[in-house]
Amino acid sequence: MTLLLKPLVILFSAIALLAGVAGFFVSDIMGIATNPIQNVVYILIGILGINASGSYGKARWFLILSGLLFGIVALLGFTQGTILNYYSVGQTNNVLHAIVALVLLTVAFSSKKKV
Repeated sequence: MTLLLKPLVILFSAIALLAGVAGFFVSDIMGIATNPIQNVVYILIGILGINASGSYGKARWFLILSGLLFGIVALLGFTQGTILNYYSVGQTNNVLHAIVALVLLTVAFSSKKKV
């Protein structure tokens, strides 16, 4: 999994950045509703990830922290339907966030190189 770590960070960051920007122009991306707060968060995650992709340690920590963030968002979405009673999320968003969290954390914790 070590070989997948940095390319995954770059791929995930590019997708997050593109989804964040596209969300300002389209309110529904492939069945997933977007809103301005979500778009800004995705853009920030994309920028942070691209910056973190330069070194193994930063890339791994980015995957861990992003995976935890997406996992928490998924958990709150599944259990409460909203994030901090402010940001409403649908089941499609919850499933996507859970899958992303699982992939990011699996790759981060399966890498052999220690930080």
